[in-house]
Amino acid sequence: MTLAKEPTMHKTMWGEMKPDIYGGKNADEHTPQWFIYAEGDMDSDTISDPLQLDPKHFPPGTRIEISEPHCPECEMTPNDCCCGFNWKAWTEEKYS
Repeated sequence: MTLAKEPTMHKTMWGEMKPDIYGGKNADEHTPQWFIYAEGDMDSDTISDPLQLDPKHFPPGTRIEISEPHCPECEMTPNDCCCGFNWKAWTEEKYS
């Protein structure tokens, strides 16, 4: 089975490992942390807890991106799509 249209991917979140260079008790340690940005947000959010990707395992400047599929008919994410696009069929074709 081949679907007529393929969903497009949209970057919805991204982040960069920007260490707090004034971390620790004496403000002389580099503490790994992610600066996270999300589509629609006015500013970044600082997260020092793991995001499934522990920042201490990555060098400063590492960047991450999260892209989500958007419906080829209504341009909504699968959770918000109500136009009738067959996400189950798309998933089975894409990952079988």
